[in-house]
Amino acid sequence: MRLACRVVGLGQDALGDDGAGLEVVRHLRAAPEGNLRGVEYVEARDPSDLVALVEGPRRVAIVDAAVGGGALGEIVEIDPEALGRVRGRSASAHGMDVVDAIELGRAVHGARMAPEVRLFAIAIGPGGTWGEGLSPAIRAAVPRAARAVR
Repeated sequence: MRLACRVVGLGQDALGDDGAGLEVVRHLRAAPEGNLRGVEYVEARDPSDLVALVEGPRRVAIVDAAVGGGALGEIVEIDPEALGRVRGRSASAHGMDVVDAIELGRAVHGARMAPEVRLFAIAIGPGGTWGEGLSPAIRAAVPRAARAVR
């Protein structure tokens, strides 16, 4: 059976709000309906991990923190294809661009690439902070982002 959906939370726990994507995956996994058949929840620390993770399932949902992606805690669904056409500086809080990783995955995997890739950005403030834990505004956004991913 082909995996129906892979939900990937992207981030770093040690960078405060950058761990928002990871927290969304943990929230989904812990929810009563979290153990859905055909759904896999993955925590990734670097966008380069996405190259392998976009292969296989019918759908991949990526949740990541983004600096300047809207009002603090706002959840924005972004079409990776459209984002790839605009380019410029990365909206990701990571050094490598998420869109580059998706495009590389497409080049490497071809027909084995997930036909549907969705990117959900949680807007965080500039200047990441060291330390575990999310700010109150981003902590409050986690359940909203989990609903958006479903």
